[in-house]
Amino acid sequence: MSGETSAPGASPRAPRPGTQKSSSTVTKKGDRGAKEKPATVLPPVGEEEPKNPEEYQCTGVLEADFAELCARSGYVDFPKVVNRPRPHPTFVPSASLSEKPILDDQRPSGSCSLNSMESKYVFFRPTIQVELEPEDKSVKEIFIRGWKVEERTLGIFSKCLPPLSQLQAINFWKVGLTDKTLDIFIALLPLCSSTLRKVSLEGNPLPEQSYHKLMALDSPIAHLSLRNNNINDYGAQLLGRALSTLHSCNRTLVSLNLGFNLIGDEGACYIAQGLRLNRSLLWLSLAHNRIQDKGALRLAEVGGNRITEVGLESFLATVQYQAQFSKSKSAGKGPVGLLWLSLAKNCFSMQCPAYTTIQELLLPRDPTTKAKPREDEGALGRSPRLLQFRPPTRVLIHHQ
Repeated sequence: MSGETSAPGASPRAPRPGTQKSSSTVTKKGDRGAKEKPATVLPPVGEEEPKNPEEYQCTGVLEADFAELCARSGYVDFPKVVNRPRPHPTFVPSASLSEKPILDDQRPSGSCSLNSMESKYVFFRPTIQVELEPEDKSVKEIFIRGWKVEERTLGIFSKCLPPLSQLQAINFWKVGLTDKTLDIFIALLPLCSSTLRKVSLEGNPLPEQSYHKLMALDSPIAHLSLRNNNINDYGAQLLGRALSTLHSCNRTLVSLNLGFNLIGDEGACYIAQGLRLNRSLLWLSLAHNRIQDKGALRLAEVGGNRITEVGLESFLATVQYQAQFSKSKSAGKGPVGLLWLSLAKNCFSMQCPAYTTIQELLLPRDPTTKAKPREDEGALGRSPRLLQFRPPTRVLIHHQ
């Protein structure tokens, strides 16, 4: 009986391990399901969507577009877009402001000094300063100063700058450009509006001196400033070739500022050579470089005007009008108007009729003609009132 009793007692114990296994199996499945549920609940598309800048359509509002593209690119601590600060107007103290009670009220408190300290740190925080059009508040000029512009920032600019239809100028001052990021920046320029004509890259020395790439034949830049970039004679050679060669010539650049660099006489000669065949550059600055007499003379040789007989007719019409106008004035008051005009070293013959007529009209007006003739340079007189169209000899060149 006892054995029979134990046998049935053992039979219910036997399934318990199985039952435990089944229960443990159920719990393991539940655990596995619990572990699998987060994987199924995670929406990968929903997380990737805000991080995909390609799907964002820019609105043309730089502040909103730049912030959204930075967030989608995982760029958390990004610079803010702010209006460019204007200089404060001149402070004129009034009688009310000079009273003692007002001065006592102006004594800074603890909270005031804390706010002033925070404002000072805000001043040094990286920002993208913009200047807006007064009418429609669209961005017309961008200023970035004193913080490094990386590749990802330029990538964001390539998406948010093209919609700016009134953008006219981009100014980068000490932004840590490299030869690689310069290439990215140059590729960005054709994507922008056709109104973008001015670029300033100052305080960005490059090891390979590749600034000449900004002056390529398809470059839209009309006004370029490259001050304080440690450009040496080798960089000047590359810039001179970009201005013109026997096979190519830049036709868009109007002004070029190369001040505060390291260009010497050799570099000045390279630039002078590039100016010979260039017909678009009107203004060139080489101030605060290392150019001496040799380089200045080479620049002066190509800095002359190219007045032809067509332009000479305009001078003749002006001189003839002056001659008729002076006849109506009293002879006792002396000559009126232009007394001396030098047109030497231009693109017309000194024997052409227009030049001969100008000489006949102006020569009698020169009070010193009898004292010292100047046949060698074709001068038409000498007086404090003069116009001289000859090559300049200053390093600061207005190339015409």
